[in-house]
Amino acid sequence: MQTIDKQISIIPLDSRFGKCLHSHSAMQLEIYYTLENPDTKLGVINDATGKFTFSRGARVDVTPKILVNNGCMLTNVVRTDFLTNILTKQR
Repeated sequence: MQTIDKQISIIPLDSRFGKCLHSHSAMQLEIYYTLENPDTKLGVINDATGKFTFSRGARVDVTPKILVNNGCMLTNVVRTDFLTNILTKQR
């Protein structure tokens, strides 16, 4: 478990996990820093709301690596229900 310290940015993503305009986004990548690893970015893939999922102080489980597809591996990511559903559909 790690503790969210700072909310950094939200990046809109298309269905292939590529950066895109918010108006074309299928999901978003949220970037955070944690108290335990302040120099390492933590990612959250979630529905494209334009808002952060986690607030400062929230405790989250971090998965070191998740293979999304042949060309994409996520590192230091929180496995949300949204991400689990995306991964299930791709397999």
